[in-house]
Amino acid sequence: MTSLDPSNRDRVIIVGAGPVGLVAALRLARAGITVVVLEAADLPHAEPRASTFHPPTVDLLDELGLGERLVALGRPARTWQYCMFETGERAIFDLSVLENETNHPYRLQCEQLHLVKEAAKMLDAELSGALIFNAKALRVR
Repeated sequence: MTSLDPSNRDRVIIVGAGPVGLVAALRLARAGITVVVLEAADLPHAEPRASTFHPPTVDLLDELGLGERLVALGRPARTWQYCMFETGERAIFDLSVLENETNHPYRLQCEQLHLVKEAAKMLDAELSGALIFNAKALRVR
C-alpha cells in the first residue's frame, strides 16, 4: 500500500476518485510519479452524472487505454442535435465531418460511472493501493 507518511514528499495526493481525479492519477502514475487518491465514499459514485464524451475527450482517453473500453460499454452518437424548445427550431450537426480530425467522429453516450470503474481498475493494476476509499480529506496544508 502507498504510504501516507507526511515525510514522504515524493508523491501527489489527489482528493476525489471521480473521472478527473482518476484520469490525472493514471497519467501521473504512467509518468513515474507516485500518486495516492483519497475518496471519502466507500465505493465509486453510482449516481447519474455526465453521460456524454466528446471526440477530443475519447481521444485523450485512448492515450490511457480507456477509450476503447468506454466505446465497448457505450453507444456512439454520430449526430448532435440542438433544440430551441420555445420555437421548435433544431440544428443537427453531423460529426462525421470530423473523421480526418479525430479517431472518434461521434459523441459517446456512456455513463460516467463506467469511466470511473475502468480507470480505478487500471490504476490499481499499475499502482496497487493508490486508491483509498473511506478516506475523507479534512484539510490541506
